[in-house]
Amino acid sequence: MVRDNANGTTLSLRVGDSVKLILASSYWNVAGSSVTRVLRQDGAAVLLPRPHSCPAIPGLGCTPIRVVFTALSRGTAVVKASRTTCGEALRCVGKHATRFMLTVLVR
Repeated sequence: MVRDNANGTTLSLRVGDSVKLILASSYWNVAGSSVTRVLRQDGAAVLLPRPHSCPAIPGLGCTPIRVVFTALSRGTAVVKASRTTCGEALRCVGKHATRFMLTVLVR
């Protein structure tokens, strides 16, 4: 399982392995794999249950999403995600607030 804190890192997988990417906000848009013959996205992003720490207020965006990927062949692929907002009427602030990138090396 890979989470937001993996932004900018490299993950090593073996052919046949799968990885769950969980990003902590429903505002993320996952662009998929840069090389689908190496790393395949298995379906669309799925909303996970709202954490108890997330108030039941519309527009907060604190419901996590999950996307599953499967390593198909040797090579390197990049998974990217982006967002333009970090909550209702909240602009994202910080170096990694609007972009997520994970490099996946399949051996």
